[in-house]
Amino acid sequence: MEQLIAVLRNEGMGVSCLKHHGHGGAPAGSTDSDRFLLAGANGSSVEGDGVLKIVAKKREWTLAQLLQLQVLIDQPDVILVEGWKNAPYPKVVLLCDDGDWPLLELEQVQCAIDWGNNKEKRAFPVFGINEHQRYIPYLKKQILESGAYF
Repeated sequence: MEQLIAVLRNEGMGVSCLKHHGHGGAPAGSTDSDRFLLAGANGSSVEGDGVLKIVAKKREWTLAQLLQLQVLIDQPDVILVEGWKNAPYPKVVLLCDDGDWPLLELEQVQCAIDWGNNKEKRAFPVFGINEHQRYIPYLKKQILESGAYF
């Protein structure tokens, strides 16, 4: 995310990030969302257990509500979303271990980034984690052409 933020900012785009804290509980302390801001994002929010780190609290936040809020906060050109894997948006799948393989069956997977050496043929590209020079331009192109949320 941080590298992609820098590339999109370099294109003159305003970038916001929205992260789902899926590990249980409310977000606290220094988080990935703080790193996204340091990388150049105009806005960065994290939601977990109904707590949105901006900070606002209600029973539950939908992704649609959070996207609308992010637009109100800083009117970005693009919003990068981490988490919400079942949301109906184009997505990048990060494969950290064999337990992540079911993620490849999610809808609208644009590509996968693999920590291992998996190069199994898919309907979408699979990049190695160290292949920044290949997947960053690919993602940039996808975003610029579609204006989609990732």
